[in-house]
Amino acid sequence: MVPAKTRKLTDPQEVVALSKSDQTFWAQRDLRMKDTQDLVEQDGEVNTEDPDAISVLSNDGAIVVRKLSAMAGSQEPTINIVAAQSVKEQAERTEDLLKAARFEMALRHAQGARAPLAYDEAQSIFLRGWITGRILLNDTPDEHDSFLWDYTLFDPIQVYPTYSRKDLYRVTTITDTTAGELLADWGKDAEKLLGDGAESEKLKLYGYYDREQMAVATDKGWLKKPAKHGYPFGVPWVVGLGPGAFYRATASDTANYTKYVGQGILDIVKGQIRNEEKVLTMLHTLVAKEAEPPVVLYTNAEGETVELDLRSGGRNILAASDKLDILRVGPKLEDLKILADSYRSRVERGTIPSILFGDNATNLTGFLANVLQGSARDLLYPYLRGLETYYTILYRKMLELFVAFGTDMDVVTTDRSGQQLGGVKVSKLEVQALNNPRLVVAFKDITPRDEAAKVQMAIGLKRDNLISAETAREKYLDLDNPIAENTKVLGELAYMDQSIVKVASAMALQKQAQAMGFSVTDLMAIVQQIQASTSGQAPPGGPGAPPPQGGGVPPDNTMLPPNALPPQMGAVSGLPPGMEAMGPQASGPPDPQSLQLPLQ
Repeated sequence: MVPAKTRKLTDPQEVVALSKSDQTFWAQRDLRMKDTQDLVEQDGEVNTEDPDAISVLSNDGAIVVRKLSAMAGSQEPTINIVAAQSVKEQAERTEDLLKAARFEMALRHAQGARAPLAYDEAQSIFLRGWITGRILLNDTPDEHDSFLWDYTLFDPIQVYPTYSRKDLYRVTTITDTTAGELLADWGKDAEKLLGDGAESEKLKLYGYYDREQMAVATDKGWLKKPAKHGYPFGVPWVVGLGPGAFYRATASDTANYTKYVGQGILDIVKGQIRNEEKVLTMLHTLVAKEAEPPVVLYTNAEGETVELDLRSGGRNILAASDKLDILRVGPKLEDLKILADSYRSRVERGTIPSILFGDNATNLTGFLANVLQGSARDLLYPYLRGLETYYTILYRKMLELFVAFGTDMDVVTTDRSGQQLGGVKVSKLEVQALNNPRLVVAFKDITPRDEAAKVQMAIGLKRDNLISAETAREKYLDLDNPIAENTKVLGELAYMDQSIVKVASAMALQKQAQAMGFSVTDLMAIVQQIQASTSGQAPPGGPGAPPPQGGGVPPDNTMLPPNALPPQMGAVSGLPPGMEAMGPQASGPPDPQSLQLPLQ
């Protein structure tokens, strides 16, 4: 039952006791997570009855988790705020705000000696079946660090949520730390608590967070006494889950179901992986015994012990009547291979098919390849939806913090390569005007596809007017912003119209004139004079002055308007740079590049 009012915490041991109680409730989940982690870390030995067995540990679990984490982590999900047309621009700027915040959070995460944030988040849900993160205000902002949010990704095995029938109402955490880490993170609060103890001293840290307050304690006392956080959304945590059992109770134990809440990708196949390890261990042991097999020697030499050298290249002298038999004990190699292949196929069915690694891709028909890729999408579906839900809740809470505590922010948006896309200013009033918008975070299909075939299909569908250009760009070319891309294409098509080119050239000429200190009229006169000198014709609109003698311009500047030259050029014989040697004996026209003019 949800407490009617906030729990009043007066003793740090209350936090310790609550955390341990929540840990006990989720004990079955933690045991499952630890068992799966041992499988990935290839920790231990294969249990067999053969004392001479040579253990073979499979790396299938580690490969599957890393492969899927990389596939999901390399695909940044799209952020889309569904808003009315009247606030569409505010919605787009808010999307830019979240993308910029995401970039900064990933950078801060990497500074803690960690893998990329997106990879770690994906690994959390594929390995643990859970993803848990804490979102707080940055309580130590300064002129060097004005970032509003403090986001931390936690290992789910250290996080213990408590739910009502509707939502999350409490989270406790138990983490291992050292005195040195506490001093670095908590400063004077840690000094007051720890005194002059050694920095290597190991400690347990207990966190408590509910809808109104939060606190941090150790076995030695309060590190942060209970305080109201004032967050508008309640508990400052986000929890995402992968697949698992929908039920929340069992006949034997009302807490046993926790073992099946949020299962990782290996939880349904780790039994098969361990069976495969046993078969591979037997195979390895059997092959090793073939090098030094047990033998039986039948000889007439009674009472004598005959030493045999069965090593490679060994020599033995036996009587003609002696007989040597090799003993073959246990299953045959072909029998074990059948078992190993059987377990291997079941592991693939429970994780990802080998086609995603390129195995036998050339021998598959198009239909069978599509079936296997569809199988991979089916397995990934609950994990990707879990990540999408996690990001959606996280970004909503970030926007609520921005509206409640933030200020106007200058946001620079970048793509995944770090290239700057643009800069915008986002105000809290703009975000507030969206009025709790519908925020959608979505992954695209992360399974491998024939990109060339997709492009050709999009071209054909668009040519036959079966889909729009926007749909082709978004669904088949996977462009993040098809509307912006369409604007770019229209802009390029406009330059195929000569009238547009003339207008654009005039605008560029005006900009160039301002940069050089000319008026547009004066610069046009210079351009016409140069064009006339190179073509041997009189400039249009002039007083009919005689043409220059030979190539170039006249040796004086009487044909130029009186205000054509800027003051800084008067000391160079009244001519623009590059024109000093352009008298009647000049060999040719000036280089337009030296004038920095946008000439056609």
